[in-house]
Amino acid sequence: MAKIRIRQCAGAVEAGRGTILEAALRAGLPYPHSCRSGACGACKTRLHEGEVTMGPHDPAALTATERRRGLILACRARPRGDVEVEWLGGAAAPVLRLRGRVHSLESPNPEVRILRVETDSRLPSPPASTQGCASGGCRRGPTAWPTGPTSRCWNSTSALCPTAW
Repeated sequence: MAKIRIRQCAGAVEAGRGTILEAALRAGLPYPHSCRSGACGACKTRLHEGEVTMGPHDPAALTATERRRGLILACRARPRGDVEVEWLGGAAAPVLRLRGRVHSLESPNPEVRILRVETDSRLPSPPASTQGCASGGCRRGPTAWPTGPTSRCWNSTSALCPTAW
């Protein structure tokens, strides 16, 4: 069975029949991702060794130029043998398990759902890489961290802002 070596992690994971992202998550690794469908680019990864078959994806998430430079989307890349990869952007966000209640679910268009969750406890401080968010506590990307005194946060793959409900 093919092995996936991820430079940010010790050892290797078994590829199985799925994508690099599926194998990493199955192994419990905090691989950066969001949409899992090739639309956002949050799982953009450098392929250092080996070959992959890329599934369909949005050209805005991974351009032809990026692909020629050795980048892939982990959510769409199926290893064709042993591979070595490195996700972009340093450390992944920590995996958190929190209790909470669904506050609302919105569908601004057929492809996007916005799930707002009110947590039972305060979220930890954001990692250093997310400090200095834009005014209003918002930033763009796959993960939202509250920047104000609220313990509430919402997440989507577009604009991410803690809200005061």
